[in-house]
Amino acid sequence: MRRRAGQEGSSERTRHGGITYPPADLGDSETPEAVAQRVADRVNQQLQGKPPAGAIHHAEGPTDEGGWWIFDVWALDQDFET
Repeated sequence: MRRRAGQEGSSERTRHGGITYPPADLGDSETPEAVAQRVADRVNQQLQGKPPAGAIHHAEGPTDEGGWWIFDVWALDQDFET
């Protein structure tokens, strides 16, 4: 499941309380940790240790239910979509 902070489909940053925020995505799945780690290792290998264009922040980890969560912050929605 993917949840978007701010306006869905907007390429603009979100303003809230006088603060401007970049687009952020929170995803979670029932994927077991070992499988998620293999996928992450393969993606990191393909990226050769460099973040993709437009990536500001990435974090991930296990859920209490045994799945895996991923949180990404992007400069623009288009950066996530490409």
